[in-house]
Amino acid sequence: MQSTGTGIYIVQDRKFAYISPFFEELSGYSMAELDGKIPLDLVHPDDRDSVKKQAVTRLKKGRGMHPYEYRFVKKNGDVMWVMERITSIEYAGRRAALGNFMDINQRKELESTLAKAEGRHRAILDQMHDACFEVDLAGRFVYTNRSMCRTLQYKRDELTGSDYHVIIPESDAEAVSTVFRRIYDTGNPDTAFSHRVRRKDGLEFFVESSVALLRDDKGKPTGYICVGRDVSERKRLELALVRSEGRFRNIIENMQDSYYEVDLAGNFTFVNDATSRHLFYTVEELIGSSYRMIMSEAEAKRVFDIFHQVFMTGEPNRGFSHMVTRKDGVSGYAESSISLLKDENGRPVGFSSISRDITERQALEEALSQSEERYRTILEEMYEAYYEVDLAGNFTFVNDAVCANLGYARDEIIGQSYGLMVPPGETEILFAAFNQVFKTGEYNKGFAHRGLRKDGTVFHAETSVSLRKNEKGQPIGFRSISRDVTGRKELEEKLLDEENFSSSVIDSMPGIFYALDEKGDFVRWNKNFENVLGYSADEIARMNALATIAETDKQNISDAISEVFSKGSKEVEGIMSTKYNRQLSYLLTGVRALVNDKSYLVGMGIDISERKKLEDSLRRSEERFRTILENMQDSYFEVDLNGNFTFVNLSASNRLGYARGELHGKNYRFTTPPEDLANTKTAYSEVYNTGIPKKNFLHKSICKDGSVIFVESSIDLIKDENGTIIGFNSVSRDVTERMEFQQRLADMATHDFLTGLPNRVLLNDRLHVALAQAQRNKNKLGILTLDLDRFKAVNDTHGHHVGDELLKAVGQRLTGILRSGDTIARMGGDEFMLLMPELHQSDSVSSIISKIVAAFKGAFIIEGHRLSIDVSIGIAIYPDDGTDMETLMRKSDSAMYDIKKHGPSKPG
Repeated sequence: MQSTGTGIYIVQDRKFAYISPFFEELSGYSMAELDGKIPLDLVHPDDRDSVKKQAVTRLKKGRGMHPYEYRFVKKNGDVMWVMERITSIEYAGRRAALGNFMDINQRKELESTLAKAEGRHRAILDQMHDACFEVDLAGRFVYTNRSMCRTLQYKRDELTGSDYHVIIPESDAEAVSTVFRRIYDTGNPDTAFSHRVRRKDGLEFFVESSVALLRDDKGKPTGYICVGRDVSERKRLELALVRSEGRFRNIIENMQDSYYEVDLAGNFTFVNDATSRHLFYTVEELIGSSYRMIMSEAEAKRVFDIFHQVFMTGEPNRGFSHMVTRKDGVSGYAESSISLLKDENGRPVGFSSISRDITERQALEEALSQSEERYRTILEEMYEAYYEVDLAGNFTFVNDAVCANLGYARDEIIGQSYGLMVPPGETEILFAAFNQVFKTGEYNKGFAHRGLRKDGTVFHAETSVSLRKNEKGQPIGFRSISRDVTGRKELEEKLLDEENFSSSVIDSMPGIFYALDEKGDFVRWNKNFENVLGYSADEIARMNALATIAETDKQNISDAISEVFSKGSKEVEGIMSTKYNRQLSYLLTGVRALVNDKSYLVGMGIDISERKKLEDSLRRSEERFRTILENMQDSYFEVDLNGNFTFVNLSASNRLGYARGELHGKNYRFTTPPEDLANTKTAYSEVYNTGIPKKNFLHKSICKDGSVIFVESSIDLIKDENGTIIGFNSVSRDVTERMEFQQRLADMATHDFLTGLPNRVLLNDRLHVALAQAQRNKNKLGILTLDLDRFKAVNDTHGHHVGDELLKAVGQRLTGILRSGDTIARMGGDEFMLLMPELHQSDSVSSIISKIVAAFKGAFIIEGHRLSIDVSIGIAIYPDDGTDMETLMRKSDSAMYDIKKHGPSKPG
């Protein structure tokens, strides 16, 4: 027992009965000193109760091989940790206890050191902002740090021993398990994968986790350690960016105008729904196809020249008109604007275009012109038959007089050949007359021929013909005014018979004939009078003229009759009432005639009901056009040759913010910005000198409140009935939103979305220009790369939102100290770059660096936080450090990283 390396002792009757030499060596006591002593007295007072219980338990229950540990007080007073086993034996014929213990002080010190180290590590983990936890291979939590418990709202003991699925939503559980299996199989950590976690209250958010395998001292996997960071804010920003892009995409998809993009070869790379809808092609049919597919060869060549001009100059084309051909072969007009598309390096990659279908507008303008011309001719010849035929001689339009004269309904005539209205053998007469007009273009004032009615009766007609042309001046048909001269022909024949001359003249008059005595009673009338009014000869013989007049016009006609007898003649319009109360408009004439020394009123009446109907139609047409002008969304105004407003519609006055009375008589110059006056005057002069309307003229207007809007206008001439130019009219549309949208798109491509500073694309563009100028003028220029020191600590301590606000404040502070020609750009993260062109003195750079360093000495106050940061600055000078952009930027960047080794705010 003396060579076992452990202290051996025997206790009998609760007192030492034997101790081994090694026990003496460990304890410092001799057997003589311990003989009769109680062993419990050598145990540290704090451990005595525990040792007593464990010794009694092992002796009673036979668990003597199970060790226990306690502190032993040596003779010299030192405390020593020992591990002890105790068991029952017989000693000297009596029951005793055999005990042995060994010195475990060194192990305890190692364990204490290890515990302290682990405590420090645990303290560090508990101070982390990121969540950290360990799980065993079964996925049960072994350890969770304070940040994780705080973030997930669990207590540590609630998580310990639980399965990690308690914090993983079911939707992400399989993906997370896959990552853990892959790490176990390969042994390789996963440094960053995103997934969702669920708090105790059920709220879910995104984290970005790194996971590695834990192994024991033999390299055998025992579990996993995971560090996760809350990236919900970043995800929110990413989602906001996606939504922002989605909003722009939604605007494009819901535009009424077509929007499309093509590559440099002219092939469609994107089209919105409006483009597909207007062209009758599906999106899939258009993507990858050339724009030439929707145009004629000649039109495609003209459009190519416009695209090429935009490519060469980089300047957008604000608007031009061209023809497009739909999938069904129908052609129409479009009004398009084109801009150049560039990639992130500023290189052209294609074109974008906004296009508006103006086919209907073109058709309406043409129809309006033709309608006005047609109704003007009808108004001038309103008593006669009017019709139009195409070049093949088929009727395209007839008025009511044609139908009445021929006895056909309108739909029986339209589309039929003009041969329908002449007897067989007389079509050659009409063809010769029409052909002569077609060849010469000159108006045929009248030629005689016979007409044929539906009932087979033949009548005499006198017809005039003129050529109809479209807006391009191309012949498209003929218009004709025709008179039934049968009565005249018959009269001419009857004039040969003097015996029947008087009655024949009266009865053959095309209108109504009447003769009145001074009382206004009828003394003579023609057959047409009876037919029109429906009265018999006997009834008329007993009537006064006023009995045939509508009640509303009786006084006016009575005054007119009196004026004839007093002054000799009168012409008046009135409404006659037939026997069956039908109302007819007539032009009534009267002259005084003396027969056998008696005065009579002799007159004729011409039916002007059709003219009245046309005048009413014309009035309604004008009212309709006026209503259109007043209710159209586009502005419409007219000015005289001096540029003074003579008419503005409601949209124009509302858009400018003026009442109509405030605009009337004012000159257009007071609504035009000074910088646009010359361009606007030139536009009006071009229209005046060439007679060609100007379409899509882009200019600006000043509103009453001082705001300035962008306007796209068309300008045309106003002429009087003699064709003399008397002013201009204009239809305009507010395109401010479109211009601002295009500007926003341009800004998004060249500016940083967070700070609003120029981005890398715009900086590269300006640097190219500055280098070219420096080479040409033999000047120097400087590039400074600036990187914020300790910025990551701001993000980690206060959150990314505060970090973003700090970046904005830094951008504002830098902008405020630069020269007017300098450019400060955000390159990404917390890195900025400053371009200083035209350095004339060597101390220009040091001066601006001093200003920058001084600017950063003041703290930034962000959401109540006082933040102090420094900046490291790297410098490269042209041409000393390089002559091309890449070299200068690389050296500036390298210099900045070198200076970080020497401390903040020390430029290198």
